[in-house]
Amino acid sequence: MERLMTRKEVAAYLGVQPGTLARWKWAGADSPPCIKMGRSVRYRQSEVDAWLWRRAGVSESAITIIQRTQSR
Repeated sequence: MERLMTRKEVAAYLGVQPGTLARWKWAGADSPPCIKMGRSVRYRQSEVDAWLWRRAGVSESAITIIQRTQSR
């Protein structure tokens, strides 16, 4: 099972403040997909990576290939 990252970990990974992730999410802006667990928010690193690739203009089929390669 894939490890879930905290908002703080994802913010550090992306080079933004944790509050920025929260603002993106609640403003309806394009943001990494997250999972709500009670009062906590968690992120799958594979989904954060795919979100970054999409923002860079990489096609969904290429992202799928990248993810398959990384999971081996």
